[in-house]
Amino acid sequence: PEPESEPEPVPEPAPEPVSRTRPAASTPAPVAVESTPAAPTQQTPEPEPEPEVDVGSGEVSITGDAVAVTLQRGGRSFGDGSLPAGRYEIMATFSSDGQPISSGTVNIQTGELATVICRAAFMRCQVQ
Repeated sequence: PEPESEPEPVPEPAPEPVSRTRPAASTPAPVAVESTPAAPTQQTPEPEPEPEVDVGSGEVSITGDAVAVTLQRGGRSFGDGSLPAGRYEIMATFSSDGQPISSGTVNIQTGELATVICRAAFMRCQVQ
Protein backbone atom coordinates (compact mmCIF):
# COMPACT_ATOMS: atom_id res chain seq x y z
CA PRO A 1 0.00 0.00 0.00
CA GLU A 2 1.05 3.42 -0.73
CA PRO A 3 1.78 5.71 2.16
CA GLU A 4 -0.76 8.42 2.65
CA SER A 5 0.49 11.81 2.03
CA GLU A 6 -0.08 14.47 4.54
CA PRO A 7 -1.90 17.51 3.36
CA GLU A 8 0.14 20.56 2.77
CA PRO A 9 0.03 22.97 5.68
CA VAL A 10 -2.11 26.03 5.08
CA PRO A 11 -0.49 29.24 6.29
CA GLU A 12 -2.47 31.05 8.96
CA PRO A 13 -3.40 34.63 8.20
CA ALA A 14 -1.23 37.26 9.84
CA PRO A 15 -2.82 38.96 12.90
CA GLU A 16 -4.32 42.41 12.46
CA PRO A 17 -1.90 45.14 13.52
CA VAL A 18 -2.76 46.80 16.89
CA SER A 19 -3.68 50.45 16.50
CA ARG A 20 -1.86 52.81 18.86
CA THR A 21 -4.20 55.75 18.24
CA ARG A 22 -7.47 56.17 20.09
CA PRO A 23 -10.63 56.11 18.09
CA ALA A 24 -12.31 59.49 17.69
CA ALA A 25 -14.82 60.17 20.43
CA SER A 26 -18.24 59.78 19.06
CA THR A 27 -20.71 62.57 19.84
CA PRO A 28 -24.18 61.26 20.49
CA ALA A 29 -26.77 62.50 18.12
CA PRO A 30 -29.02 65.21 19.57
CA VAL A 31 -32.34 63.93 20.86
CA ALA A 32 -35.48 66.02 20.60
CA VAL A 33 -37.04 66.62 24.01
CA GLU A 34 -40.58 67.82 24.40
CA SER A 35 -40.65 70.95 26.46
CA THR A 36 -43.26 71.12 29.14
CA PRO A 37 -44.51 74.53 30.22
CA ALA A 38 -42.98 75.66 33.48
CA ALA A 39 -45.24 75.51 36.46
CA PRO A 40 -46.44 78.99 37.42
CA THR A 41 -44.36 80.38 40.25
CA GLN A 42 -46.32 80.93 43.37
CA GLN A 43 -45.80 84.38 44.79
CA THR A 44 -45.32 84.64 48.49
CA PRO A 45 -47.96 86.95 49.90
CA GLU A 46 -46.79 90.03 51.76
CA PRO A 47 -46.81 89.44 55.49
CA GLU A 48 -49.57 91.26 57.25
CA PRO A 49 -48.45 93.90 59.71
CA GLU A 50 -48.25 92.74 63.29
CA PRO A 51 -51.31 93.78 65.26
CA GLU A 52 -50.59 96.38 67.87
CA VAL A 53 -50.17 94.69 71.19
CA ASP A 54 -51.66 96.40 74.20
CA VAL A 55 -48.52 97.12 76.20
CA GLY A 56 -50.41 98.83 78.97
CA SER A 57 -50.31 102.50 79.80
CA GLY A 58 -48.90 104.87 82.33
CA GLU A 59 -49.41 108.50 83.31
CA VAL A 60 -47.15 111.45 82.57
CA SER A 61 -47.31 114.90 84.11
CA ILE A 62 -45.44 117.83 82.52
CA THR A 63 -44.41 120.82 84.68
CA GLY A 64 -41.89 123.66 84.58
CA ASP A 65 -41.51 126.93 82.73
CA ALA A 66 -41.18 125.70 79.12
CA VAL A 67 -43.55 127.35 76.63
CA ALA A 68 -44.61 123.99 75.14
CA VAL A 69 -43.67 120.34 75.69
CA THR A 70 -44.62 117.28 73.66
CA LEU A 71 -43.58 113.66 73.89
CA GLN A 72 -42.78 112.00 70.55
CA ARG A 73 -42.69 108.36 69.58
CA GLY A 74 -43.10 106.62 66.22
CA GLY A 75 -43.76 109.88 64.37
CA ARG A 76 -46.61 110.84 66.71
CA SER A 77 -46.77 113.62 69.33
CA PHE A 78 -48.41 113.31 72.73
CA GLY A 79 -49.12 115.68 75.60
CA ASP A 80 -49.41 114.79 79.27
CA GLY A 81 -51.96 112.32 80.58
CA SER A 82 -52.35 108.61 79.91
CA LEU A 83 -49.91 107.21 77.33
CA PRO A 84 -49.05 103.73 76.06
CA ALA A 85 -46.03 102.33 77.89
CA GLY A 86 -42.73 102.91 76.11
CA ARG A 87 -39.85 105.32 75.52
CA TYR A 88 -40.62 108.87 74.34
CA GLU A 89 -38.44 111.77 73.21
CA ILE A 90 -39.19 115.01 75.05
CA MET A 91 -39.48 118.00 72.67
CA ALA A 92 -39.62 121.35 74.46
CA THR A 93 -39.91 124.97 73.35
CA PHE A 94 -38.30 127.32 75.90
CA SER A 95 -39.13 130.74 74.38
CA SER A 96 -42.14 132.13 72.57
CA ASP A 97 -40.19 132.58 69.32
CA GLY A 98 -38.12 129.37 69.61
CA GLN A 99 -38.31 126.04 67.91
CA PRO A 100 -38.87 122.80 69.84
CA ILE A 101 -35.63 121.01 70.72
CA SER A 102 -34.92 117.53 71.95
CA SER A 103 -34.70 117.85 75.71
CA GLY A 104 -34.31 114.28 76.95
CA THR A 105 -36.28 111.05 77.03
CA VAL A 106 -38.84 109.49 79.33
CA ASN A 107 -39.78 105.83 79.81
CA ILE A 108 -43.46 105.40 80.58
CA GLN A 109 -44.01 102.22 82.62
CA THR A 110 -47.35 100.41 82.81
CA GLY A 111 -49.34 101.70 85.79
CA GLU A 112 -46.65 104.25 86.80
CA LEU A 113 -46.66 108.06 86.96
CA ALA A 114 -43.71 109.91 85.41
CA THR A 115 -43.22 113.63 86.00
CA VAL A 116 -41.35 115.65 83.36
CA ILE A 117 -39.95 118.96 84.71
CA CYS A 118 -38.65 121.40 82.07
CA ARG A 119 -36.43 124.37 83.02
CA ALA A 120 -35.88 127.20 80.54
CA ALA A 121 -32.67 128.30 82.31
CA PHE A 122 -31.04 124.97 81.47
CA MET A 123 -33.03 124.34 78.25
CA ARG A 124 -33.43 120.80 79.50
CA CYS A 125 -36.08 118.55 81.02
CA GLN A 126 -35.70 116.06 83.86
CA VAL A 127 -37.84 113.04 84.66
CA GLN A 128 -38.89 112.14 88.21
